[in-house]
Formats: sequence, structure tokens, C-alpha cells
Amino acid sequence: MKIFATDRRKTFKNYYDTSELSGMPCGQHFSYNTSRYQYFVAQLVVISDFDEEVDVTTSPLIGEGQELTKAVRCFNTSGIGPDGVFFYRRLTLYSGKMQPLLIGFDLSEAKLGTFETVVTVGTVKVHLTLTVNDEPIFNDGAEDIFSGSRMKWLNSDSGIGNTPVKGYSPLAFEENNLLFTGKTARIGSNGLLENVQSYFSPSNFLTESVQNHLFYRPMEFEVEGQRYRFSKQRMNGKGSSVAFSAEGRSEGTRLEISAVASYEGYIDYKVTLSAEKDLVIRNVALNLYFSACTYSVGMGRKGGTFAPFEYSWNYNKQQDSVFIGDVNCGARLRLKDKMDILPFEGAFFPLKPYKLPFDTWDNHGKGKVMAIRTPEGVALTASSGCLVLAKGKSIVFCFELHLTPFHQVDLSRRFSKRFCRCKGNERLEDRLERASWMGANALSIDWPDEKYQLINYPFYNAEELKKAVLAARKKKFATTIEYSLWHTSAKNPELGLFKSLHAELIFRHWQEHMECLPELAGPGAVPAVVSKDKEGAVQDVSVLLQTESRMDNYFAEAVDFLIRTMRFDGIRLEGSHIGRKLAERLARICEDNNASCGIILKESDNFLPERCMGNSLNQHTHLLPFVNSISADHSFAKEKSPDYVIAEVSGLLYGLTAEACSPAFHPVESLLYGMSLPVGMCGQKTETVLYGIYDVLQKFGIGNARMYGFWDKTNPASADQQEIRITSFINGEKLLAVIFNSGRKTKEFDIGFNPKLGFSSKGKTIMTPLIVGMQNKKIINFNKSFSLKAGHGLILLVE
Repeated sequence: MKIFATDRRKTFKNYYDTSELSGMPCGQHFSYNTSRYQYFVAQLVVISDFDEEVDVTTSPLIGEGQELTKAVRCFNTSGIGPDGVFFYRRLTLYSGKMQPLLIGFDLSEAKLGTFETVVTVGTVKVHLTLTVNDEPIFNDGAEDIFSGSRMKWLNSDSGIGNTPVKGYSPLAFEENNLLFTGKTARIGSNGLLENVQSYFSPSNFLTESVQNHLFYRPMEFEVEGQRYRFSKQRMNGKGSSVAFSAEGRSEGTRLEISAVASYEGYIDYKVTLSAEKDLVIRNVALNLYFSACTYSVGMGRKGGTFAPFEYSWNYNKQQDSVFIGDVNCGARLRLKDKMDILPFEGAFFPLKPYKLPFDTWDNHGKGKVMAIRTPEGVALTASSGCLVLAKGKSIVFCFELHLTPFHQVDLSRRFSKRFCRCKGNERLEDRLERASWMGANALSIDWPDEKYQLINYPFYNAEELKKAVLAARKKKFATTIEYSLWHTSAKNPELGLFKSLHAELIFRHWQEHMECLPELAGPGAVPAVVSKDKEGAVQDVSVLLQTESRMDNYFAEAVDFLIRTMRFDGIRLEGSHIGRKLAERLARICEDNNASCGIILKESDNFLPERCMGNSLNQHTHLLPFVNSISADHSFAKEKSPDYVIAEVSGLLYGLTAEACSPAFHPVESLLYGMSLPVGMCGQKTETVLYGIYDVLQKFGIGNARMYGFWDKTNPASADQQEIRITSFINGEKLLAVIFNSGRKTKEFDIGFNPKLGFSSKGKTIMTPLIVGMQNKKIINFNKSFSLKAGHGLILLVE
């Protein structure tokens, strides 16, 4: 075995080309100089004479009267997993193949002077000497993208915690009731939900009384031909999660139903069916009976009002879940395999699909999901079809529920930040000037941008980005940056280091070779986004990263760095490939750093053949409790029926509001759903209207108001024409009514205010406030009817 020492900036294109080691020292003793303020990374290269699997161990760092026991770590063989748990694994070596070893040194507690440590590779001991100096280096050296210091981020535990994030109460249980924020779930003797009570108003504001019920009949798990008697239910836990279970017995089988509930409204179920004799079971079924059932999304259909469906599992479509419910009470059911994995999304779904529940819910093509109308609501059944179970064998059915909404609508956050979507090829100073003129106070820096040059790698021009944030703050602008986990530029200088850790951090698809990728990425790396110039030449390309690995830790620490050190006020995040635990960590990081914009989840319409027919918000329901708002792009503008917008675009079903990034939405139309429009993308006339609308909202005090949507029967404002939609915002004794004609023809209509619903217009002035380009200021005489063209809006103020 030979050991070489190489510069940590050196990346190897071909691990079998040993000529790349020419001139590099070989031996078992190597020396380095570094600052005590830097997280130092040394790169060794091992070449074995034969194929073997070895241990790599590190000794304490000793010197200057100190013994630092935890200062040295080999990234290839040990670290902290994405769940915060330490792991160790052996290293596989192949004859004649170079294997880089990355050795990290935490010198934060070291004195100045000389230190030594021994790294043992198999039976070979490698002695490393470090001379530690006092050179000033900031943030552990993380700002130097070529130093390798950010490898430390792979073992970060930033954001990991056991308490609820801001906005949620600790999860508690009383007898057999789970007490979520705004919801109470009653657990039956079999461990399944009997019902869920919602304390959210029809427009998702918390109240003190029950507003809705999820079910008209308790959930059931039926094994055909078997009748179960359940033992006493068991529950334990507090704060962030509660576990509960029950066991049932029949003449020939045993049924164990266990679950873990998390504080945001997530319940993860596992049902184990065990045979005590040889059995042929004609069917296994999970039944849910929804009384809250206005809307549905998923299982092969777009979001909108509920319609009956029958779904058979399809390996080529990203469809494993369905939402059924009302705006203020609902549930998303996801049926899954016991070996659940986080899939890629959209066009990349075929490369890493979810693991279909082949032996259970799908049952080799015999399973199906069906939902029908009943006199009481909607009955949904997920059935397996015929199963053969031998004596002593078990089969595990897994599913999860997300009880919605997660929290109440936050109008203050929605309308206090007015984003500008100016073009990234403009000078930042020009963008800020134009955004100020249009009444914006927030700016997102997205790739491609003069300050953000590499695909999904916002560290290449870190100093320029810092200056951009400072320039924005001088104009009292909040700033966010577009950054996601699932891919990174192939020009990322850390990519070679990631590659040395093999398939943990770079996704590899061995069936094809991607010629547009540089050798730095390694064989089998998959391109995600390709940037080309006007002549078609490739400028940059990104590669897919493996998720649910230490890349989650890296990403969490990177977000913390962007917010804490580079002073961004939040991130715009693509939901692809981020799991629940990482989303929760990111929410804690934003909370700990007082990031005013938090996490903005970017959404695109995935219900397309080329994106495997997935429903975006259904795919990302596990993230929605932890994001602050949604940014719905222009792809949703193809359909704008109110039921579709509520279910697929607005976020209302989950207690969120969206930024509708499409000029196809009229400003008043977006307000019907509590949504906002960014400025800078709708043309000068609409920008003028937006400026006026934001001015009216600010003077009205929209952040302190309560919304009553056009679907809400407690809304005190109404029109006598069905196509005329009215959403009311009430702030004390003032009411702001946004009125929109969603029909195809000009409509004449009358408006009324029902004092029995909590607001009276008696003795108050009703007027249209001035909004240049849309309406003049005038007092309204209710003796005359209103008239609105199709696709036009009106705003009334009552005070």
C-alpha cells in the first residue's frame, strides 16, 4: 500500500490515472501549516496492491501539553448522519485505484505550536504533523471555496432539535386525544383515528370553538374474514412527538397498529398483519370516511372539487397520495412501502422513483384506491386484493396522514414583503432603483444573475453577494436567495471532494454516460440543469446530489451560513428531494437567525407527462408545515378555476398563502385567495395598479386584518351573481372587500353586507379608494348596481 499527500485543492479526474500523482510526496510522514482559526482538511491518497476492505482510524491530536481527543476525523469512514447519529463504516480499496482520504482537523481549542496525530489505514500508520499559527481566518475558512474547510458542514447538526418550531404548540395527549395546534384527534381502541376536530375558521384563522370535523365515521383497517378484539391502547411521549399503538387478535391472525404523531399534524402509521396459521385473505382494506370533502387532489387527477375516482398503481407516475377535505379541515393520505425512500421529482423521477408498495397496497397489480360519494360525505378505500400468508409470516402495511391546515393564514408576512422580480441581467443598483419606484421592499437574487454565476452554488461570488445584500439593506430592502439541495454546478470546487466519498453525495446513474459533464463529476453523474449561450455552447451544467445523506447536513449549514454570515433574510427553495427532518431544521435555522422572509417554497405545475403527472403540493405536503410562504410560478396559469386555484396553487388548504408569479392573474383576483403578485413582471399598467393596491392595503392595515374568503359562509359581504367572487378583510370596524368577475361576460350585480355575520355597514362610508389605472375614488350609492367586465376587479372600503 502506498500513501501520497496532495494539496487539498487537488481534484482527480480519473482515479486509475496515477500520473496525476506525479511530483507528490509519498511515504508515512507528512507536515502541514495552518491557522488555528481554520477547519483544516488534509488530503491523502491511498493506492492498494489488491482489492481489500480496511478500517481507517484516527488518534488524538497531541502537542503543546494538550491532547485533543475529538479533533481529527476521516470523512470517508465516519461522521454524523442526517438524523444526527454518529456512523462508522469501513473503506473499500481496489487494486491500483487511487482513493483520496479526507482528514479534517478541528483546531478551535488548540494552542499555537506543533501537534501530531496518527491515521491508521488498515495496518499502515501515517504520521501527520501540524504547525498551528495565529493567521486571522474567518468562519473556519468557509469563505475560501477552494480550502475544503466546508467539508466540516457534512457533519453539521444545525437545526436539529426536539422542540416544536415557532408557530406550533407542543404535542400533548389527554386520555385518547392528541392535541395538535388547532386540531384535536381522537384515537380509537384500535389505534386508528376516530375523528379530528378543527378549530380553524372556514378561512383558516384559529378560534376557540370547534369549526369542522374530518370524519363522519371512524377509520377502519379491515382484514376480510377476520374479526379483531383489541387490547388496551398505549400512548407515550410529549413535546414534539407521541407514539401510540394497539394490538388486535382474531382466530387466525394478529394485528399490530402502531403510529408516531408529530406536533405539526403528521401521523406515521405501521400496521403489521401476522398469520398464526396458513391463510388466504381475499382482501385487506383501509377505509376513511370524510365529512370534510369539498376538495380533493391526487391519485391521478388535478386539484379541485371532489369527484369520485378509482386508481390503480402506476410505476411511471409520481402518484402515491391523495388529499380530501375542506379549506379548514382535511387530510392528505400517503400509501407507502415499509422501505420508504425520498424520490427525485419531475423529469428525474424515473432515475430514483419512490419504492412502490409492491407487496401490500399495490400487491402485484391487484391493489387499488377508490373514493365515492356517500350521503354523509366521501368514502375512500385503499384495498390490496387477495393475499396468501403462511403460518408465522407477517406483512407490513404503511401509510401516513397529514392533518390540515397546519397553522393559520399569516397576512402580515404575506403583505409586508413585496417582492420584485426584476431581470437578473440588470445591474443590482438599477434593479433596486426600479423596484423602489414600483413600491417593492424585497428582492430575490436568483440564478442566473451577475452576482450569482454558477448553477445553484451561491458561494462562488460570496463577497459580491454580501455587497449586494448590504446595498439592498441601505434601501431598506429584504433579500432572499434561490438555493436548493438537489443539484450543484459541475464547476463547484468541492465536487471533487464529494466524489471521493463515492455515491453518498453525488447521484450516479450507471446506465449511461453524460458527455456534457466534466470528468471532475465522475462517471455516471447525472446532469440536472444545463446552461447554454446564444450559440448553443454549454456554459455550465449541474449534477444531481444524493439526498437523505450527509448532503442534508451540508445544506442545513450552508443555509445557516447564507443567513447568518451573508445576511440574507431567507431562501427560495425548490422542494425537490428535501425530507421532513431537513425542512424542520431549516425552519429552526431561520427562526434562530430572525430571518424575516424565512423559507419560500418554489412550486411549479408537475401535473404534466414530462414531469410524471405529480401534484406539486401533494408531493411537498411534508414540507409545508415548515415553510413561510409559497411562490407559485407561471406554469399554473393554464387553468384558473377557483376550485383549482384553492387546491393546487394558493396554499390555503395548508394554512399558507402564495405569491402568484404569473401576470395571468389579475391583482384583485390574487387577493381573493390572500395571494400577492410580485412587481416587475406584469407590464407598466399593471405595475401602476399594484402600487396603488399595496398603498391601499397598507393604509387599511392588512397585517392586522382577518380574511373571509369567497368560499366562507361567514363572509359578511355577498353578491347576487355567482360569477362575482368577494373576499372580505376585516380590521376592527373597517372592511376591505375585493370583488372579481370570474365569468366570461360583463356582469351587473348588487352587493350586500349581512350584519348577522359580525359586520355592519350602518353609519359607515362605503367608497372605492383611488387606485390609478383601475378605479377612481368615490362614495358608493348602493341604490345603483355595480358593473364589472369579465376578468376585472374592484376594491371597496367600508369605514
